[in-house]
Amino acid sequence: SNDLSLSVDGKDTLADGDLPSFAQPPPAASKKPTATAASKTDEPDPALLAKKKKKKKILIAAIAGSALLLGGGGFAFMRWSAAKERAATISSSLQQARKLMAASNDGHWRSAGAAANAVLAVDGSNLEALAIVAQSNYAAYLDDGTDKKQRMTAAGAALNKAVATGRTGPELEKAHALKAIIEGQPDRAKERLATVLTTGGGDVNALTFMGWAKIALADYDGAILAFDSAERIDEQRKLLAAYGRGQAKL
Repeated sequence: SNDLSLSVDGKDTLADGDLPSFAQPPPAASKKPTATAASKTDEPDPALLAKKKKKKKILIAAIAGSALLLGGGGFAFMRWSAAKERAATISSSLQQARKLMAASNDGHWRSAGAAANAVLAVDGSNLEALAIVAQSNYAAYLDDGTDKKQRMTAAGAALNKAVATGRTGPELEKAHALKAIIEGQPDRAKERLATVLTTGGGDVNALTFMGWAKIALADYDGAILAFDSAERIDEQRKLLAAYGRGQAKL
């Protein structure tokens, strides 16, 4: 017949060219893409890269702008906080200096000057603080008669700086009055102190200094009246007023 297959013992035999399944050659392996093909596939799109770079620049600019805004706000806050702290130091130190100037305990003139210097450490041209530094040194010398050179130097420097500000006020007038007493011009001191007492009759320091000026003028009754007035206004001035009365009665 035309069928080329054979049968042995009733079983079909394989035709020429046929092989059993276990003898079939393995299927051809799929070819891996070459390196050149892979690199072409993975190469980024230039247009996409340009878009990403643009977004990155925008983001960086936004972050930088926010940082500047926050930084500026932080700097403004720090300046505000420093100014507030400075104002608090000036206010509290001046209040302390005024209180110490009106006291009578040992060393109160020196302590008042130290409090005023604390103000000058943050505000070197503060008129009241400069005037109190001058007053405290002049008054300390007039009160106990010691350390003249040191006290006159400190008082003179503060007074000159206060005058250089071009401003005036009752504290500065009192400093000038004390200087006039020391320089042997109690009449000028009396005039300056009278001006202060005209506008602020309750100024215990002006009254005390007036007592000193009147002692220098040999107006002892007037001196005692000045010391008595100071004590009536503020009992803290009792000891200093008593000492002044004692000087007037000598």
